Amino acid sequence: MPIPKHLTPVPRASRQSGQIMTEYVIVAGVLAAVFFAPMPGADKSLFQLLIDAFRAAWASYSYTISLPW
Repeated sequence: MPIPKHLTPVPRASRQSGQIMTEYVIVAGVLAAVFFAPMPGADKSLFQLLIDAFRAAWASYSYTISLPW
């Protein structure tokens, strides 16, 4: 007697195909929105604040290495 079709197990790969791409797109979109959206009170995005911090660090580093021994 054959097993009824509704009782046979379905392979996991066919049930979940495409789910990870959807999750990846959602998470990447949210991160991009947070990273590039202006922060309240700062009028700059998180990206711009990070760039400004790197510039300030580089300016102080280059000043320090230019000093004579």
